[in-house]
This record gives sequence, C-alpha cells and structure tokens, in this order.
Amino acid sequence: MSAEPEGSEPRRSDQVADAAGRGIAAGTKGALAAGRATGRGLSSVFRYARRAASAEGAGDSGLSRLIELHAFNAAGDAAIAISLAGT
Repeated sequence: MSAEPEGSEPRRSDQVADAAGRGIAAGTKGALAAGRATGRGLSSVFRYARRAASAEGAGDSGLSRLIELHAFNAAGDAAIAISLAGT
C-alpha cells in the first residue's frame, strides 16, 4: 500500500522539500570547496612570507621571529577590530 493514490502527482510541499535539500547539498559542497581553496591559498602565502622573512640572514639575527610576532599581533588586532565592529 503506497502513501499516495496511484496516478496522483507529488504534493507541492514534497517538491519544495526535495528542491531545498538539493540546494542545501549544493551549497555545502560549494562552501567546502571554497574552504579548501582558501586554506591552500593561505598556507602558500604563509610559506612565502616566512621564507621572505628569513631571507638574507634575518633568520639568524632573530629578525624573522620579530616579523612573525608582529604579524601575529596585527592579526589579533584585526580580529578584535572586526568583532567590535559588529557591536
């Protein structure tokens, strides 16, 4: 015994629910792909910046550690500024 009588079309609410489910699945896949791409981009930028900060003896003198500390401090300041902007 089926839930719907034979010959009847699916209810509109079922069609909307199916479409919403497909949309959510597609959005999730897109968000995951964007996250992966962003992660790869940021990691390559970080590697390049770290290599540049250690160039020409800066790694031996401690300057590279100071540059990294400054970058971390600037990122923290930016995070605080963004969080306060929403209040």
